[in-house]
This record gives sequence, structure tokens and C-alpha cells, in this order.
Amino acid sequence: MTSFPGPDPLQNSYGSGRPPGGPPNSALSRVTGGLLALTGSLLLLALLLPLQIQTAPLLGDKFEVRTTAWQLRYTSENRVKSILNWLGLPLTLAALATLVTAVLLLAGLGARSRAVGSLGILSAALGSGVALTVVVGVIPPEVPGMVYEYGPGFWISAFAMVVAVVAAVTGLIADRSAPGPANRARDAATGGLLVLTGTTAITGSFLRMSAPGTIEFTTWGMKYLDQTMSSRQGLALVVSGAVALVVALLLLVGLASRTTRIHGLAIIAGGLSLATAVTVILDAWNDLTGDSLAIGDSGPGFWLLVLAALLSLAATAIALLANSATTPAPQFPGPAQQYPGQPQPYAGQPQPYAGQQQPYPGQPQPYPAQPQQYPGQAGPYPSQPQPYPHPGQP
Repeated sequence: MTSFPGPDPLQNSYGSGRPPGGPPNSALSRVTGGLLALTGSLLLLALLLPLQIQTAPLLGDKFEVRTTAWQLRYTSENRVKSILNWLGLPLTLAALATLVTAVLLLAGLGARSRAVGSLGILSAALGSGVALTVVVGVIPPEVPGMVYEYGPGFWISAFAMVVAVVAAVTGLIADRSAPGPANRARDAATGGLLVLTGTTAITGSFLRMSAPGTIEFTTWGMKYLDQTMSSRQGLALVVSGAVALVVALLLLVGLASRTTRIHGLAIIAGGLSLATAVTVILDAWNDLTGDSLAIGDSGPGFWLLVLAALLSLAATAIALLANSATTPAPQFPGPAQQYPGQPQPYAGQPQPYAGQQQPYPGQPQPYPAQPQQYPGQAGPYPSQPQPYPHPGQP
């Protein structure tokens, strides 16, 4: 019997004619779309509400600083001053990205196109990264005599961050496709870019964002003369940098050839690093150019974060291309080909059962159950007992 060289159809789905994996889960894709729609709505709402309110007595006068995503408003009994806050720009972009992708996923395009599913994962990473940076940046430092109050925009941003993380997880689970042909050069390039992204982001968080002067600050705090105020904005950079390094390790060891979710994780790592770096850069730009602070040129930490943003953008682009690539269905050999001159089976010849041993040429054939009568041979005597019928013989 001709052996079938392909996989055993009883062991896996490859021999059943179905491609490995399967199309994206339509229900989970729509769930991801709903979560992204909620994330975008929450981020838009956080743009309109105060993030933080600071009050303190100043020379017998009540001094208040109200922080929103687009404005820093300084209020006293004799003066009101407003400064543009650039935090509103990344929040707006992340909200628009999540809302547009949510419409595509809710329309069912995520189950038809892997590119749409990849965009859903990316928008979830961008939304979570921006919200994380805003939340940790609003956490106030410990300043004697200053009273801090979290505004409703802070809590809405925190909730949006959690919803975006859940959307990223459901987007990963919805992708059930099988990995395509291994492309080690592409995975090595993505992993190398993520290594550089994580390293520069973490290093830049500890370096000065401003040049030496009266006021110096990093993402971990600010120094004014002999007074030091802490900050927790560097925590977002450390988290995103650590995620980028872990995913880079998975890519460099070759796990992307076993599951496509590694490419999805690369999209999340790149999008998270891009969102945190851009948000910190724009927040630092407020301090570098604001009228309330006389800070000189930017420091080395600022430019390292700019480099980290560019590296994460390149890594995200390559990961998107890798995750959106179509996977061809496996081709298995068909029935055994009949060569010229090979004897053909007779039309009525019974086919052997699977596993039945076939006789070799020259091997004696088994005798039938009853001896064959030749012409002219005497038949059995009438009184001779008839042979018992063989099982299966009529």
C-alpha cells in the first residue's frame, strides 16, 4: 500500500484540508472594538475636565493652579494667568486613533483583515501608554504647604488606561492565525530596534531634561536652588522600556516562528514606548518653553527620548508589516501518481484494507476454503458427508 507522506489527519488539522489556525475571532474582534470605543470616549472626556488642582497660601493670598490637558491656569486674588499645556495633543491623537479603529472593528472588518486587527492592538497600546504617562505625571510631589486634589480627569484617565490594556489583551486573543514562513532577519531587526528603544528610554529618564541652570529637572524630579521636588513620570518610561526589552528577547530567540502573537506583542511594545516617550517629550516642552519657568536649552535626556520615540516608531512599523502579512495555506501532496507502464488495478478487484499485508511476487497464494473441481474429475460420492460451509460462503 502506498504510504501517505503528509501529516496524520487524526492527529492534527493539517491533514484535514483546513489551514492551521483560523480566521480572527469575530466576536472577540467586536469586543475589542467596543473597548476601544470606550477608551476613546474616556480620553476625550478627560480632555475637558481638570486633572489636578493645587492650592496654597502665598503671602496672605490664596494661590491656585488648575491643570487640564490643554491649560495650566494660575489664579490669585489679583491675577489670573493661563499657559498652554501640550498634554492635550497626545490625548487627542490617542482618542482619535482608538475611535477610528473601534469603528472598523465593530463593522466586522477585524475578522476579515489581519491589518485591521493589528491596528486595533496598536491603538490600544497608544491609548494605554498616553493614559499611563498622564496619570503618573499628575501624581503630585511632596511640597510643604501645598494642598493637592485629584480632578475628575485624573480618574477618568486611569480608568481609560485599564480599559485600553484589556482591549490590547482581547485583540491579541482574537488573532488565531498560524505563523507564516520564518523571517529571522525581520524579527532580528524588530528585536534590535526594541532593545535600543528600551535602553534609550530608561537611560533618558534619569538624565537631565534641561541644561544646567537655576532650575534643573528630570522625569524623576525637579531641583530649584536648594529645593527638590519629586516626580513619577519616569515610571512610565521604565515600564514601557522593560516591556520593549522583554518582547525583544522573545523575538531574538525565534519564538515568532511558532506563534503570531509575538508580533502582536511587538506592536504593543512599540506603541507603548512611542506613546510614553512622545507624551513625556511634550510635557517637558511645557517646562522648557513656558513663561512660568526660565529654563535654558534642553538637556541630553530630552534628546535621548526623541531618539527613543523614533526607534519605537520604526520597530512598530516593522511589527505591523509582520503581523499583517497573510499566511498561505499549507500544500500537501495528493494521491500517488501512476507512472507509465505501471500495472493498473482491475475494475472489480477488491481493494485491500488499511494495514493488510500484500503478497509479494512469487509468494504462494492462500488456498480457497473448498478445493476447486477440475474438468473430468470425479465428484464426491453421494454418501460422502458434505463439507461444512466456510464462514462467509453462501
